[in-house]
Amino acid sequence: MSEDESELVFRGLSYGHYQLEQFNQSLPFWQMYMELQQRNGIELERDDYAYLNGLYYEIEDFDSVLETTKEMILKFNNPTDWDNLREIYQQLDEEIPEPENAQALIGNIQSNGAPAANVQVVSNADAEYLPLVSIVPQYPTRAAQRGIEGWVLLSFTVDAEGTVVEDSITTVDAEPPNIFVRSAFRAASQFKFEPRTQNGEPVAVSEVEYLFRWSLDNDA
Repeated sequence: MSEDESELVFRGLSYGHYQLEQFNQSLPFWQMYMELQQRNGIELERDDYAYLNGLYYEIEDFDSVLETTKEMILKFNNPTDWDNLREIYQQLDEEIPEPENAQALIGNIQSNGAPAANVQVVSNADAEYLPLVSIVPQYPTRAAQRGIEGWVLLSFTVDAEGTVVEDSITTVDAEPPNIFVRSAFRAASQFKFEPRTQNGEPVAVSEVEYLFRWSLDNDA
């Protein structure tokens, strides 16, 4: 009955239909809510996309689930979404090998219009200690708009469980300074490694170095 488009009306209608398990009716109202927020310049949160994905699950639209999950990974880099992506591939019987599917996702799926960031491991004394899960950092919007490319070399400690100790992350070098450091920190903090063992016991590994490189595809 509202004369104007309202996020509260769209959300309320979507929630109401959801409670009645009328998922097909709930979906378009939630999509209208998200479109309205975007038109008004309001940034959508991960929970907004997660609710949308829940609706797609309920109506068994798994192709949309896959695309929305990819978009969530690009926007939020949440480990839960990576786990969901692998489960979706299994459900769809997609024979995409690991970790190539993750690299292809970040390198080729540019649903948010951000340029891809190329990642390279630095050859050092412990170069064979590679992560099981590596998150490609986001390309800072302003840097992309200005055509700035660069790299960041980080050093960090991996604890006995294979998790990066966030407080241990330090910048060894960066070019240009400061532009890409924050993005590199966020990505490195989510890396997962196979735990190292010594005499049968898991141990921490210090001074693990990783190089992140940002480059623009000028032919795109």
